Amino acid sequence: MSARLHKHSSVAATALEARSRELYRQAFLHSNEAIAILDPDGFYIEQNRAHRNLLGFSDDELEGMTPAIHMGEQMFCEVAAALRERGEYRG
Repeated sequence: MSARLHKHSSVAATALEARSRELYRQAFLHSNEAIAILDPDGFYIEQNRAHRNLLGFSDDELEGMTPAIHMGEQMFCEVAAALRERGEYRG
């Protein structure tokens, strides 16, 4: 592959990746499903509008918190275990 063609392919791949990230971001933000993103320690990083409406907590109120604030410590421990084992939790 020529250097020129390789550079063009690389630029196209980067643009496609950026577009894909933006589409996923928009799907997250505008989904009717309540979605929250947690860090590896279980603390909230971000929530979408549906999650905010469901729980009634603002983004600022969730900062530094875990889902234990609304589901209780025992249930949150079960969720955290599922996240560690499967990498996801639905419920």
